[in-house]
Amino acid sequence: MMVIGLTGKACAGKDLYAQVFARYGCAVVDVDRLGHQALEQSRDEIESNFGTSVIKEGVVDRKALGALVFTDPEKLKILESITHPKMVNACKALIRKARGEGKKAIILNAALLKRMQLEQLCDSVIYIYAPVWLRYVRCRKRE
Repeated sequence: MMVIGLTGKACAGKDLYAQVFARYGCAVVDVDRLGHQALEQSRDEIESNFGTSVIKEGVVDRKALGALVFTDPEKLKILESITHPKMVNACKALIRKARGEGKKAIILNAALLKRMQLEQLCDSVIYIYAPVWLRYVRCRKRE
């Protein structure tokens, strides 16, 4: 079974390509979704590192947390040190599961593939490119 990393900038079209792979019988891992799960699994640790302002009704407020970490590289490193290991472990478990199910390939759809060192798990990496103007238009539609 092949492990294929699918990466690129935001709104480049990674999800569209992942859907194509899925139609051909490949398992697809949306690493962003794993990140959302890792945030919830780490709620207490996130609260102790970033304060109660990032917790709303017992749940991590991703927008509030993002406002903190995307303006401070040190805080971003702290968040990544909390969530990335959980996400990598989840990817490893999903790769094992896909192998056990006899899948042709598994696609790791991850914008931060290299930063998370997930490329080390991959047999191949596909970089999806789209010009900045197109990514901007797509992002505006999405947001």
